[in-house]
Order: sequence, then C-alpha cells, then structure tokens
Amino acid sequence: MMQPKKEGWSKYYTLVLVMNAVYIVLFFLLMNYYTA
Repeated sequence: MMQPKKEGWSKYYTLVLVMNAVYIVLFFLLMNYYTA
C-alpha cells in the first residue's frame, strides 16, 4: 500500500525541485541581462 504513494510523492518532489531550478536559472539570466 505504501509503495505507490511513496513513488507518487517522489515524482511530485522531483517536479518541484525541477521547477525551482528553472526559476533560479531564469532569475540569474535576468540579472545578467539587466546588469550587462
């Protein structure tokens, strides 16, 4: 019973980490664009 729930949570957590990484990269690109 626990395995599918754990797998779903892991997938959701990975998605959140990917989204955070994308936002951080976009933020740095914006900062470089405005400061350059």
